[in-house]
Amino acid sequence: MTSPKTFTREEVAKHNTAADCWIVINRNGQRRVFDVSNYLQFHPGGARIILEGAGTDMTQQFYSVRHGAAALRSLDRYFIGLLEQPRGPDGFWGCLSTWFRGR
Repeated sequence: MTSPKTFTREEVAKHNTAADCWIVINRNGQRRVFDVSNYLQFHPGGARIILEGAGTDMTQQFYSVRHGAAALRSLDRYFIGLLEQPRGPDGFWGCLSTWFRGR
């Protein structure tokens, strides 16, 4: 099995429109990148809520709604890679805060 592709925050941030919408969600200790462009029209809460966070880490918003198992399975279909781990002293605290938000 090959390793998933990794993306920088800057790369993810470029995908912030309805035609090209990527989001980051922390799942199982990994900051996963999802291309949800083709899902927007099917989102039960409407496309607007996702588009407000397009190109960013939406972990907090995702888990605050208490999505069920079906939503998690659906999201997995749009997985395209992982967000690159930050380097240096800020990287540790950034990862730690993301971990706590995912709880």
